[in-house]
Amino acid sequence: MDIQAKGYTIQMDSDELFNLALSVKHSLKNSLENHWVNHQNAWEKNEESKLRLLKTMFRALGRLDVYDDIFKEAEETFKKFNDKRS
Repeated sequence: MDIQAKGYTIQMDSDELFNLALSVKHSLKNSLENHWVNHQNAWEKNEESKLRLLKTMFRALGRLDVYDDIFKEAEETFKKFNDKRS
């Protein structure tokens, strides 16, 4: 079976979009804590599609500050991990 998205429209209110965006952000944070701490120089490239999706969602919500926090949280996560290893 070959399934391909040719184009689609999703309609949701701002609460639904915010909840979805936070779920995706939480998923990324979990990946940072459990996988990307071991590959810190590669996470942005390999999570590019998820980051693009999050930026689109938070821009639509007028909350790019929440998107920007992802990078601060990644730095904090990596620092905490690196400090434990030292």
